[in-house]
Amino acid sequence: MLADFSTNAQVDNPDGVAVRVMPNDQYLSPTRWYLENIKQQGSPSELLVNGYQAVRDGRTVYVSASNIDSHDNYTDGEIDQVSSDMYVNMFIISYTQDASNDTVDIFGQLLENWEFNTNIMRGVDMGKCVSPDQLKDSSAVGNSCFTDYQCGYNSGLYCSSVKAKITRDVKRLADLRDIQLALNNYKSSHENNFPALAAGSYIAGKTISVWPSWQNALGKELGVSLPVDPVNKLSCPVGSDPNNDGTCWDDKERDFASNANIPGAIPGYAYAYTYGDGSITTCSVMESGLSTGLAGSSACAGSLIADTLPGNRAPVIIAPSTAVVGQTVYIYAYDPDGDDLVWSGTELKPTGLINYREWNISSESTTTVSVSDGSLMTTKELSAIEADNVTGTTTVTIVNIVTGTITVTIVDP
Repeated sequence: MLADFSTNAQVDNPDGVAVRVMPNDQYLSPTRWYLENIKQQGSPSELLVNGYQAVRDGRTVYVSASNIDSHDNYTDGEIDQVSSDMYVNMFIISYTQDASNDTVDIFGQLLENWEFNTNIMRGVDMGKCVSPDQLKDSSAVGNSCFTDYQCGYNSGLYCSSVKAKITRDVKRLADLRDIQLALNNYKSSHENNFPALAAGSYIAGKTISVWPSWQNALGKELGVSLPVDPVNKLSCPVGSDPNNDGTCWDDKERDFASNANIPGAIPGYAYAYTYGDGSITTCSVMESGLSTGLAGSSACAGSLIADTLPGNRAPVIIAPSTAVVGQTVYIYAYDPDGDDLVWSGTELKPTGLINYREWNISSESTTTVSVSDGSLMTTKELSAIEADNVTGTTTVTIVNIVTGTITVTIVDP
């Protein structure tokens, strides 16, 4: 167990809500994890919590979600070792038996407003609601988003943010586990053989989750309803989808997407049977870059090896471009990463000014929540009591991990 948190509503109210965090290092879906770990089982129902798969059984909800360490292994804002930066955990939240209606309502609000991966949900991390073929296009235009839910259910649009890609990859990891389990069960009852798919698919021995044969041939042979990729859309080359059914299969030419390889860099889940030795390959294209190391051989060719997450960013400094001698102006600054700010020096002599006196940055500061992302803004007072005849400049420097500077021109009218 990684963590265990609990709280009680009031002193005279025995109700409580508890959260437990446990590692899910097998990347199981919440349903599979529930079936393998909960002894007294009820009738769990599936739901989504902040875009992640979850199941609910009575007073308890189980959510399989990722934890992203976005500040380790950074070089110029890029992750060097992706496999150590993403972890999948099972978050278990429940409330006490016979709880009051107020507690049940609070529990519902917690589920509705729970946000995972907030460290990669800053303004610069937002994506766009785009079509599947634009998910890799950083210049694509669309509504801003962090999750697919914000793009509209069944809208055909998907969020291009890092968070959304990670969320989809967590489902892919879980689906691949379920597919492999079904294949292993089949093998154990079929003389150590996997499905050969000699018939029923566009290409013998192969299928992808976009094709009808994914369910009608492979799923039927396995005796299960197979999961499909969270996006599950192909971008067919011009002329390669004459039936306009999204399969990229030309039945007349007996050709798939200009001879694209399966498995390969094709969105969706893939299954390939090798005639001769009877081996198989099952894989998915991972799009976030953070989960490729976790997927191992289950990551199809074409999976991203790394993605770019924002590193530490410079403070944002807001100040007037000019300051008139004899008046007081203010400089405002906040750090978009929430880090503490250090102002350099309390007395700065403006360049080019003669006989300056008492030009300073005040040592006092006030802190308020005053920017859109909730960062703390620090205010400093600047004043120039006297300066003679010459217009000059002063540079104010603010340091955290990254330095930010701004130049203010002093005018003596």
